[in-house]
Amino acid sequence: MQEQIKTDNELFSLAFDTSEAARQAAELSETLGHVFPDGIPHELIENLPRLLLDIVLSHRSPALGANGIRERFITLRFGDGFEHVMAALRAGKILDLLHAANNSTV
Repeated sequence: MQEQIKTDNELFSLAFDTSEAARQAAELSETLGHVFPDGIPHELIENLPRLLLDIVLSHRSPALGANGIRERFITLRFGDGFEHVMAALRAGKILDLLHAANNSTV
């Protein structure tokens, strides 16, 4: 996705790369299918978005494009929540993680 944004005195091109988040989502989907071949528990489906809430944005310094427009490139990916969920799935402890998150006061 790419958008052009005009500031007071400059035109910027803002691009978002979601390929890493898409790769992570595909990995999660595949892992869930292997761990729960007969269907994902409703409790997990209901709480998965909350467990994956942290999205990490990273960017490179603006570059000047060939057209004279400054380009800002931002990458999106899932953060620590994704890593915790994947580790718990692989260890067979996803429901433990879910229960711990539900009992957390944080």
